[in-house]
Amino acid sequence: MAGTYKALVNELDTFEFSDTEIAKANLIHTGGQTYHLIRDHRSAQLQIESYDLQERTYLIRVGDERFRVQISRPIDLFIEQMGFAVSDGDQVDTVVAPMPGLLLDIYVREGQEVEKDEPLLVLEAMKMENVILSPRKGTIASVRMAVGASVEKGSELIAFE
Repeated sequence: MAGTYKALVNELDTFEFSDTEIAKANLIHTGGQTYHLIRDHRSAQLQIESYDLQERTYLIRVGDERFRVQISRPIDLFIEQMGFAVSDGDQVDTVVAPMPGLLLDIYVREGQEVEKDEPLLVLEAMKMENVILSPRKGTIASVRMAVGASVEKGSELIAFE
């Protein structure tokens, strides 16, 4: 599995490729977000029109056609294969403690609007400070614990409206 990637193109077609195939690709950066690709004796000009590095999605133009490409890394494929893939974060109603620890800080309050991946709180576990991020955009319905509280794994920390 290591070194295998998957590309979902326009949410329809899936392609897998390896580190070796990437290394063999004749891809030349021609400036800005533009590249020249030669593969299987065919030439193409590629332009990356936009991208989201966190989601690993790219809007790529090849000639007059546009392709939305989402890349899955080897670790993403491994997590999916193990059955640990997380469902869409928009469905998350509560944030629970991923491990036992001490609640060091809370950055949000009831009624506050938050964005996806915005820091919510800091949980100390095994002498490490872990910043817990919001799994989705939404409004905080309640903060269930106070700073200084000892929490167990699975304890409900924050609820969304």
